Amino acid sequence: MAGPSASAVERFTDSTDLLPDPEALRARLDEDGYLFLRGQVDVRQLAAVRADFLAAMDEAGWLAGDREERRAVAEKFCVEPMADYRRVYHRAWRSEAFHRLPHSLLDTVVTPVLGEEALLHPRQIGRIVFPSDHSPDGGDYTTPLHQDYVSVQGTPRTCTAWVPLHDVSWEQGPLAVVRGSHRDGVRESTLAYGTGGMEITDVREEDLRSQPFEAGDMLVFHSMTVHRGMPNRTDRFRLSMDFRFQPRSEPINELSLELNSGDLNWESLYAGWERRELAYFWRRGPLTTVPFDTSYEDARNEKAIEFARRGDRRAVSALQRMAVHDRSAERRELARRLLAQLEAPEG
Repeated sequence: MAGPSASAVERFTDSTDLLPDPEALRARLDEDGYLFLRGQVDVRQLAAVRADFLAAMDEAGWLAGDREERRAVAEKFCVEPMADYRRVYHRAWRSEAFHRLPHSLLDTVVTPVLGEEALLHPRQIGRIVFPSDHSPDGGDYTTPLHQDYVSVQGTPRTCTAWVPLHDVSWEQGPLAVVRGSHRDGVRESTLAYGTGGMEITDVREEDLRSQPFEAGDMLVFHSMTVHRGMPNRTDRFRLSMDFRFQPRSEPINELSLELNSGDLNWESLYAGWERRELAYFWRRGPLTTVPFDTSYEDARNEKAIEFARRGDRRAVSALQRMAVHDRSAERRELARRLLAQLEAPEG
């Protein structure tokens, strides 16, 4: 599904006024699969996170212009899991302010949404999104329609909170969700450009909801809710973060608690913090962990190999992930060879 125009997409239902009534809040989430909440995030905390991300990006030469006009440098275009992206992202991800922010929302948002003791997932995610037209191969790497459950797993009762680090206009690419799409379990998907490398196509475009965000707004949605990023049609980066949370009483995927990516691990992360009272916070209560189910990932990778062998460039994003993350060294090498073939000039 290509990015629709603003006039074709209905705005979110605003659930901010339901926060004092947690039962009504949860009923709205059960019905719609999402909650749009205005002004819940402290803008001073957002500014601290944004400053840390911009510092990492600036050091890598990704930013042009003065402080008021920080444009993206087109020649630096990259996406996860490219090595250039990961180097900058790993530096930004070390931000202490970034990891502290979700804890400030435990009492005001997270617990009311769940209605019971909450467990924050420690491996939250930052998003650094280049302008869409900076892609050198013409591919649209905007995150396509997908469900978080496939990669997060554990309990389906996990929720994601999407938090922009600044005002996000329609042109800059806010998040969009498909209303009511959380009720039918895991959906079929096909290969596509963008984070995750897969796209769900069996949804009605008229059910898509989105709108511009102001700094401080947030969007909470169910792990089965189908959602996507919208294209960034400006000359600036779109910066956001998302964090997951679930009932502590429910099982969590064991990979959601692990961190081992090169020199990035929990101890090296905490070593750079001024205060460590949040270190290993998830260990302070009982946990039930479950192993990661690789079947979704394996199916995607098999499709990527099949598509690549017939020259279909929709395999690119999935192969990029496979080349970095696959458990088999042999399959990582296969993915690199197939990527090289797809990127080779014709003739």
